[in-house]
Amino acid sequence: MSAPPQSSPGPGPAGRSLAARLVGWIVLIGGAASLGTALYSNVLAVRTVVAGAEREARGVADAAAGDVELVLRAVERSTQVRADVIAGAALDEAQIAALLQANVETLGVVYGAAVAFAPRAFDPVREHVAIYRFHAATGSAAADLAGPGYRYWEKPWYTAPASTGKPGWTGVYFDEGGGGQWMVTYAVPAFREGPAGRVLVAVVTTDVTLDWLHRLVASVKLGDSGYAMILTRDGQILSHPDPRLVRARLESPGRPVQPETVRALESMIAGRRGFEPLDDPWLGQRVRVAYGPIEGSDWSLAVAYPQRELLGGARKLFLTQLALLGLGLLLLALAVRGLVRRITRPLVDLTASAARLGAGDLDVVLPEARSRDEIGTLTAAFSKMRASLKDYLRDLESTTRARERIEADLAAARRVQEAMLPEREAAGAAARSGSDASGARGGGCGLGPRGGADPGADDRRRPVRALRA
Repeated sequence: MSAPPQSSPGPGPAGRSLAARLVGWIVLIGGAASLGTALYSNVLAVRTVVAGAEREARGVADAAAGDVELVLRAVERSTQVRADVIAGAALDEAQIAALLQANVETLGVVYGAAVAFAPRAFDPVREHVAIYRFHAATGSAAADLAGPGYRYWEKPWYTAPASTGKPGWTGVYFDEGGGGQWMVTYAVPAFREGPAGRVLVAVVTTDVTLDWLHRLVASVKLGDSGYAMILTRDGQILSHPDPRLVRARLESPGRPVQPETVRALESMIAGRRGFEPLDDPWLGQRVRVAYGPIEGSDWSLAVAYPQRELLGGARKLFLTQLALLGLGLLLLALAVRGLVRRITRPLVDLTASAARLGAGDLDVVLPEARSRDEIGTLTAAFSKMRASLKDYLRDLESTTRARERIEADLAAARRVQEAMLPEREAAGAAARSGSDASGARGGGCGLGPRGGADPGADDRRRPVRALRA
């Protein structure tokens, strides 16, 4: 006895198998965790790289600033020595010229040196006297700065120290009529004590062209395209790899200045150190700028480190991590797929057997319960259920056959009884049988038409009882 076939449950177009879902979830969770780890690792790597680049950039900037400071200190000392000589001794023009010549030849960065006397301080007859020695194409040369074409007493390099009484560096200027070069000048006032107190004798100067600054700046290397530049405290570019930008001002009209650049300039002007991200219009990319003051001057040295190069190692590491992550997820998916299929294979076989069992095939072979886990327990339960079903159906079939035999015997006995009675009695028996049935329905029990007992009824039933016996 079997039931009609039914469709077996299983993954169809609307769903996926358990193995596919397990693989998907494991890969998804593992991928999310790995990606989060990679992102956090990249953040840490970027911080580490930026910190290392800052140390490197600061080291380069400090080294370059140190080189500049050495040159400036040498120029300042030599100029101060000459000022002390001029203030302490009365030298003639030849001696002063020799002193200046020695200074120009001793320091390779010096372009020229001068002694510009206060009015009538050198010679009461001559109001203005200025002796100047400088490098020329043919060697050392001399120039008179007191002529009508120059008027040194009106120049900032003279008026500033003469009025303040303090030495200092000038800004960048073109010495028209003097050295004929773009230069900076260190000027020291020389004083003598007189009856009325301290009196200005002369302003002693040393001129330095920007060539040595350009050479020093060009020697600074940071990465593949990093560079250095020197700025004055008022934002003027003193030295830059691009000659077109030299002497330009960062805040000049027509030159856009970003707020972050303004903050960096303010820090430079205040003489602070920093490491700031900026948009560099010269390189056309994002850079990190390390800057700091050059001690003893109004200059700041800045070193630009392209951020693309700075973070190139971290970016390459992150891409490598992503590639390894993708490969790892692929291997994980394959390994999990194989493992899940190995684990769920008995469950798949059991599902197929259960489908056939549900369709009525009780002779289906169930997979062997080899493991002691939930799948093994479920397989054993299915085997027990199949055995119980088979026993129940076997008992049901036996009971049905026994009932059918009894019904067949009763039918045969009825036919024999009917065959042994005369036709008239058979008709009367049939009528009485109908009356008995009506009486039974009316509440009687073996009564005749008048409600009394039928005296021949028992006699007529004896052959039937004997037959049954």
